[in-house]
Amino acid sequence: MVAQFLGSDVGELRGFAKDISSAADDLDLVSKKLTQLIVQNRGWQGPDAQRFTSQWHGRHRPTLAKVVQGLLTTSRELRVQADEQERTSLAADITSPGGATSADHSSSRYPDRGSADLSEQALADLKVLVDKAADANNIFRGNDADIEQLRKALDELTPAELDQLLASLSDQDLNALGQALAKDGKGIFNWEGTTPFERQILLEKILSKASPEQVARIKEQIPWVQPNAVAQGDAARPGGANSDDSNEWMNPSGPVVGTHPGKDDISQGGYGDCVVMAGLGTIVDRDPNWVRDHVVDNGNGTVSVQLYDKNGNPQWVSVTNDLPAADGGAQKGAQPGVNGNWPAYVEKALVQVYGEDDSNDGTNSHGVKDKIYGPGEYRAIEGNYGKDALAYLSGDDISTITSSQQLWSAVENGQPAIVTTKSELPDGAPDGYVAGHAFFVDGMDAEGNIILQNPWGPDRPKVHMSPQQFEEMFGNASIVAP
Repeated sequence: MVAQFLGSDVGELRGFAKDISSAADDLDLVSKKLTQLIVQNRGWQGPDAQRFTSQWHGRHRPTLAKVVQGLLTTSRELRVQADEQERTSLAADITSPGGATSADHSSSRYPDRGSADLSEQALADLKVLVDKAADANNIFRGNDADIEQLRKALDELTPAELDQLLASLSDQDLNALGQALAKDGKGIFNWEGTTPFERQILLEKILSKASPEQVARIKEQIPWVQPNAVAQGDAARPGGANSDDSNEWMNPSGPVVGTHPGKDDISQGGYGDCVVMAGLGTIVDRDPNWVRDHVVDNGNGTVSVQLYDKNGNPQWVSVTNDLPAADGGAQKGAQPGVNGNWPAYVEKALVQVYGEDDSNDGTNSHGVKDKIYGPGEYRAIEGNYGKDALAYLSGDDISTITSSQQLWSAVENGQPAIVTTKSELPDGAPDGYVAGHAFFVDGMDAEGNIILQNPWGPDRPKVHMSPQQFEEMFGNASIVAP
């Protein structure tokens, strides 16, 4: 239907999507302001006032929320159609507005697969290491040291040699290794055990180098290779959190990393992880090379993402290239940008190692109260604090501040920063303000106001925030150390 009156003009499609999204924001703002007026109820008393208040909260406000959500859904669908049209045109060597491509533009980590020339003795030695790592029953020392030894051995193998080893292992061998890795690795003389990052480091040594056939086999035999995709939902959205209990997956089209990846590829999806998406946006905005340096399509059905552990050390985390699917089959998490699907893979990799959940998401749309989730749960990255998420993405020290002087100084210094809003819409809030949300800094305007970009997508209105507004209407800011 859209194509009949807009044809294949990608720019026109995107413009229409932006207009619809802006109209949805305007309608949502009107609804919130009306709600405030009705709650304040300045002087109107009696049965008529009570009846109107009841009708507003029971019928009119929910109806407006549904309209807003419908407009936003249409806007997202239009952007997806524009992206698909652009990819199709570029695949046929046709120039199209926006500059996206269908080819992946990340740099391969293993351009040479090498030769499968391990001797029988070398294979036997490696099999011993696999068996030791798969034995988690040593109550004195656990199996953490064995896992570390296997990690080092796998690191020395070429992709072809790794495939040779995997082919020599039975499904039972792989399953036993997966079950042992899923445990904490602790023993009486090893209280630290195996951390989520250490577990993923071993897995990534396998996934990033294996052939597509072996990747599929590993995925089948080690279930925790795939995280749980259930969504608590984004409570800041019009109408509140839209929880999604599905755990289905889909294979997205288009490249992982396009020609010109950047902050405008950030478009938060159905997860309430605004601090993650905002953190990603500000880091990429300040370091245009971050995406190419940190996200790699391995060409074997996996994607590697470089994150940072608690000590600030860079660590690769590899995930399979399928992504969570919402009801109806659309992409559930971070939406594809014009220059690739890389935000969704950063999101998925972070899920596998994130250990900072604080059960801050309230109650979802099904009436289920949030709880603390561990690594391997998408719900773990929802509703958290900017300081925690930024540390995984930058590897630097993160400060949380409420002083406008400190924030403006950091922005002028070029430091990445995200800003959170109050839980309720304040009187006089600037255009584009969303309560209970996080934005990322996108520079300053001519008047010296900080410009904030919404991680819901580049088509959302940008907020121009003065120092006074920051201190009176916003929560705090998280800034990355220089």
